Amino acid sequence: MAFVTDEIRNFVKDVSRGIVATVDRDGQPHVSVKKGRLRKDGSLELWNVFGEETVQNIEANPGVCVAFVNFEEATGYRFKGLGAIERAEERFEKVKGNLSGAGWVLNALIRVQVEGSPSSPRSLMKWIRRVLSRPCATDVTQNHLILRAS
Repeated sequence: MAFVTDEIRNFVKDVSRGIVATVDRDGQPHVSVKKGRLRKDGSLELWNVFGEETVQNIEANPGVCVAFVNFEEATGYRFKGLGAIERAEERFEKVKGNLSGAGWVLNALIRVQVEGSPSSPRSLMKWIRRVLSRPCATDVTQNHLILRAS
């Protein structure tokens, strides 16, 4: 894919966690955080190591939006496309082996075929800049970033 540059791939690698938005078969939204990477072919590879709701949603409705955001610099990229679940293919087994060495158990490999070019989520970036320009306290828990006005 033409949009895959070393700059974008390195950004995704450095941020490492994407915010994944899916919708279930009843139209209810779901957001989760998944580690992953942008492959040279332009597909996103996300590692499902906990929870099943994201996987179930993609199986029912493959539309996916993923944002990789550096909150400190208020920069990021948003990718939209169709997701597919892999549980036994060769790539799944390779990633599973790599992650097991770090103590992670891969339940499913989510591959997103990105449609079009990634975009910078400007409205999200404006909001982050606005929030970070104000005095606030931040807490980072296992999978949550909490911003509180001071």
